[in-house]
Amino acid sequence: MSYREMPRARTNACERSFLEVAVAKLNALTTAAGFGDGERAGAARLLGDLFVGWGDEPIRAAPRMQSDIGDDHFPIEFSLAFGGASGTPEVRVLFETRAPGASIHERWVAGLDLCARLERAHGASLDGLRCVADLFAPTDPSARYAMWHAVCLRPNCEPKFKLYVNPEARGAGRAPEVVVDALRRLGIAHPAPEAVRFRRAGDRYKFFSLDLASTLDARVKAYKVHRGATRGDIDAELAAAASYVPGLLELFWRTIAGDDGPFDGLPISTYLSWRADDDRRPGAGTAHFPIRAYVCNDLVARDRVRRMLVAPDLAVYDRAIGAFADRPLASGVGMHAYVSLSFDHGPPRVTVYLAPEGYDVAPPRPYVVPRPRIGTTNAKST
Repeated sequence: MSYREMPRARTNACERSFLEVAVAKLNALTTAAGFGDGERAGAARLLGDLFVGWGDEPIRAAPRMQSDIGDDHFPIEFSLAFGGASGTPEVRVLFETRAPGASIHERWVAGLDLCARLERAHGASLDGLRCVADLFAPTDPSARYAMWHAVCLRPNCEPKFKLYVNPEARGAGRAPEVVVDALRRLGIAHPAPEAVRFRRAGDRYKFFSLDLASTLDARVKAYKVHRGATRGDIDAELAAAASYVPGLLELFWRTIAGDDGPFDGLPISTYLSWRADDDRRPGAGTAHFPIRAYVCNDLVARDRVRRMLVAPDLAVYDRAIGAFADRPLASGVGMHAYVSLSFDHGPPRVTVYLAPEGYDVAPPRPYVVPRPRIGTTNAKST
């Protein structure tokens, strides 16, 4: 049985609107991260603007439009990032704009409409999107999504916007050539082969991401998923980044994953990213671990995350989880969706991805079979 096929318990969120749930969760995270009263109010107003046309819809008991953002098809996810160059916690909201209908074309059009509003009202740059939009305009009706957006918030900073499009939107077989063509149009004329090729049969492109900004630090990211991968496979993938150093992910593997794989549940994903001053080789990378598929419950997930953090980030995380959770952590699994580690020529960044569980909650697993720990003679290191 896959993670998404697990029996799930209904929540009470269906009595509220998408915007009500999103603002409540956002307030929990921005308060924990030290945002001022005015900043929290501004962030809530921004969500209202981003969710125009659907935010006031009642959630109801079942999704009208299934979204791949959440395992329960809820179209919103939150994340809290620690470390990195700024050292300041960052709150992010990822969402899929709801279209009048559920077709992949209607979702694409709704996403483009939001992009235009972001450009007019918030100064977002669509230059990159205009260069590559025709490559990602969906023609395959089986594509699982068309376009997602994210907003990134820090205290005393202007919001930043990101866009995610589907490399498989015109067919899974075309994804590699689509990604390479997009990189070339965006200034990476000859992307390093080790950064764009598939190393294993279980690899696929999942997302192509653009920062909606015209600044020199704006990034282009290519995401892959790696089914059945081992720690060694992921390390080899990320070694294509210029800022990667051997052993960089050691604490991450030991604390969050707990063993060397192969990881046969939900797949680990990675991204490599390029900026305007990068050439063939990507400058940075990230490993995303789907922790929800490898723990008994969210209490175990929380304890693993806590071991990755130090003060004062640990205190922020504890406050955030205490306010974000609507249930005892041991009573379900999936609120902690992913944990990632990113690197980019500076301090690594740990990001915790949190599902609102707007439709339902996956029950805890009674037991997760332990495998050899990292560093033992039986570990599957490659």
